Amino acid sequence: MLPITDKHVGALETLVFHNEHQVNNDPFDRIMIAQAKADGMKFVTHDSKIPFYNESCVIAV
Repeated sequence: MLPITDKHVGALETLVFHNEHQVNNDPFDRIMIAQAKADGMKFVTHDSKIPFYNESCVIAV
């Protein structure tokens, strides 16, 4: 578990979902991606929507 810090909240504002036909408004997905991005970690997922954020921290398996 990671605490949510101001740095993570700031990173939320930089996330863009790149799929005009589908949305992902799951706040838990978004904060975990923001945490990985802000802290230089990797976010490993099999969720088919997550790669549409097009973030280098996301690894789809």
